[in-house]
Amino acid sequence: MAQGTNNSIFRNAGRLTGSALKRELSKSGIWLVCLTILTLVGPIELKGLYNTLDSLRSFITVMQIPAMVAMLGPVFLNEKTVSYAAMGTNEMLLLSLLLVAIMNIFYVVRQTRKEEEQGNLEIVRSLPVGRLANLGSTLIGAVVINALISIVTTVALALLHTMDASFTFAGAVNYGMAFFVTGLVFAAIAAIVAQIASTSRGANTIGLIVVAVFYVIRIFGDFAVTVVSPSGATIASSSLKFMSYISPLGLGVQGQPFIKNMIWPYVVLLLAAIVFAVIAFALAQRRDLDAGLIPERQGSEHAPAYLRSNFGLIWRLMKNQLIGWAIVMVAVGATYGSILGVIGNFIKSSTFFSGLFKPVDGYPVEMVFIALLMVVFALVACVPSMLIVLKMHSEEFNAHLDWILTTPVKRLRVIADYLIYALITSVVMVAIASVALWLTALVVTNGPGMHNLWLYIKMIAIYLPAIWAMIGFTAMLVGGAPRNTLSAWSYLGVGFYATYLGRVFLSNNKHWKWVIKISPFGWIPEYPINPLHVWPFVILTAIGIVLMVYGVYAFLQRDLEIG
Repeated sequence: MAQGTNNSIFRNAGRLTGSALKRELSKSGIWLVCLTILTLVGPIELKGLYNTLDSLRSFITVMQIPAMVAMLGPVFLNEKTVSYAAMGTNEMLLLSLLLVAIMNIFYVVRQTRKEEEQGNLEIVRSLPVGRLANLGSTLIGAVVINALISIVTTVALALLHTMDASFTFAGAVNYGMAFFVTGLVFAAIAAIVAQIASTSRGANTIGLIVVAVFYVIRIFGDFAVTVVSPSGATIASSSLKFMSYISPLGLGVQGQPFIKNMIWPYVVLLLAAIVFAVIAFALAQRRDLDAGLIPERQGSEHAPAYLRSNFGLIWRLMKNQLIGWAIVMVAVGATYGSILGVIGNFIKSSTFFSGLFKPVDGYPVEMVFIALLMVVFALVACVPSMLIVLKMHSEEFNAHLDWILTTPVKRLRVIADYLIYALITSVVMVAIASVALWLTALVVTNGPGMHNLWLYIKMIAIYLPAIWAMIGFTAMLVGGAPRNTLSAWSYLGVGFYATYLGRVFLSNNKHWKWVIKISPFGWIPEYPINPLHVWPFVILTAIGIVLMVYGVYAFLQRDLEIG
């Protein structure tokens, strides 16, 4: 019996779990704080904005906007079941689950495939550990991390009972359970992806694609609840409702915290997590160390000419990600463009939205609606540019930059090429989104000005200085504080919430309007609703340049970091 235990394929997985959790302490702590804040912000903000339940009921209409359903999920409330707890968590749950999914993808890939790439797992496997001990310890760590996040968010929501009686303990527990089981599902999916892909970059890419696919699948299911006919009438439909249940993200919100507090969706997700984990272990048994089940594509016998330059190397490293983000920009433009044909009637039928989206200077109400959404396009377009700058830090951390610097290529040339590439990418992504939105508008709209390509380009291009400021902020971190580059994503996330949701809910609140200005995107006017002034663009561009210059200077002065 003792010998069987010693030869177990999971031998010493418990000890490895402690080591993995110790390495993840800082990263998981940041995720824990961010998710807790995100959980609490929605209910607290609603309590401040709507001081009575009658006023809160008007917010149900806001949540039923097609764009809001696509982003935040379905609305399970009606005028009888509305409460601050139910509305606040209904607003934030899907977005929080999306972040939980991403967190688990990164964690599992980092502890499995990344450890193999860096040679650490080979050293560990030379010790008396089982073949599947590392994967087992990683998934045990995922259970611990997700349980901790679930407990903290449950306690945080339960403490809000002092603010409003609708924050019941049962609802808080239900909300925390959604975090726990959804996180485990995506941890298990990431474990499968880590066996399939040959590199950590490939595993992360595939994992994020899976998350995106599940997110889009639930959009179709959530939209299937109501379908607007060409005449403007609303007709009930459930033909695609099942798509909300085949997506872990869609099923994760079906527990309806603080409303029905159902448990069965979480039981299904937990069973799915167990099945996916078993598949991951079976695949791990079949593959060799440092190899994926999908073999790497055989390279050409001779490298292409563009690889003779550092600029060409950046393209080779980022090509697949940039193509993927270009597809994302097309999807975002087409998705929001597709609702332009029906959003006008929806706004006109609501007193609240008629006051929020008023025609400006001859532009139809649809154009005013798009002006608000342009910040979403800009925020999404900012991501690939930031990824390029952070790629240089990744190359440095993995000691790949050392090889480049042994050639005649200088440090200044390396970081300058990455920054130039990021700036070019920002312009290209903005252009792609504009054209995708315009082409969709050609099909679904007939209003005046709705077919003006230059207007769409202008509405989103004015956000370029804000994107450049974010590129500068990222370059400053890479150059001067390389161990804190995660702050770039945190700031972008804060900017999304402060600018997009702030403009919807806080634009008329004089006490909280300053929140919109936290992000550089909040300083860009909503054209054509507001007139354009040159100074915000000049100042933001100058800030971006100064931050880039500082990042370059700091990078040239410090030693390289090697993980």
